[in-house]
Amino acid sequence: MAFKKNRRTNIDQIDAAIDRGEDVSGYFTSTGKHPPRAGKGEHIVKKVNIDFSLEILNELDEVAGLLNVSRQSVIKTYVLQGLSHYHLGQAAKRKQQNAG
Repeated sequence: MAFKKNRRTNIDQIDAAIDRGEDVSGYFTSTGKHPPRAGKGEHIVKKVNIDFSLEILNELDEVAGLLNVSRQSVIKTYVLQGLSHYHLGQAAKRKQQNAG
């Protein structure tokens, strides 16, 4: 049973095709990256470049090592915490302005 390249295929279908000796290379991109999807509950990921001093990178690596996670995970967590802190501050500021 041949599958169409553009049809959404689950891993079990691809595995079965491999077992039958079929060529499944059409299901994969040569870049090794997933194409962006914007389905319900999904976010498109966009790469960004940011410069950090060596001291900051060393500190991030130290924290990442202690937590046994990647540097990228630490950065994402800290950015999310910072954004949450900012939004909480903005909400408190609005609440104070509305009360006064």
